[in-house]
Amino acid sequence: LTTGSVYRFKPEPALQTAYLSVLAEIRQAANSWPAHNAEVAFWQQYLKSLESHSRHAFAFSPTNRSAADNNSRDIPMGENLVWLADHRYKGRKIIVWAATFHIARNLPAMDTRIATLSYKDLVTMGDVAWRTLGPRMYAIGFVASGGRAGAWFRPPPSSLPRVAPESLGGN
Repeated sequence: LTTGSVYRFKPEPALQTAYLSVLAEIRQAANSWPAHNAEVAFWQQYLKSLESHSRHAFAFSPTNRSAADNNSRDIPMGENLVWLADHRYKGRKIIVWAATFHIARNLPAMDTRIATLSYKDLVTMGDVAWRTLGPRMYAIGFVASGGRAGAWFRPPPSSLPRVAPESLGGN
């Protein structure tokens, strides 16, 4: 796709269809296994997540995007978090480290103060997890206030300006 994109490789539509068809067959076979077995249940959840992420990657467009386009990624992330809390690690405390954007909830209510950025119709991992886990979960967000930041898929790091003192991350 683009040099700065996680989804640089996108197979042609016929290969996408073939891949999703084979994945559907594998999921169907896996779903016939006894889900009471912890390892089987893990692989059933994993295959469900793999299909969701594959569809998200195939639909990704670096030029025609809205915040709500993340729903096809964040909703399954939230479902995975709920599955981990209610099945794989049931009755245990777990810590999930994720970008603040993904763990936040109710972002459509936020005024971004940026005319070209709207969170309308956005559903994050935090929204999905909160619906089921409610007060069993806590989210701690972090902000950056100056310095340099980057991502492994978008080098090189860029400079971050210091934030205004009256802002959330200000002094």
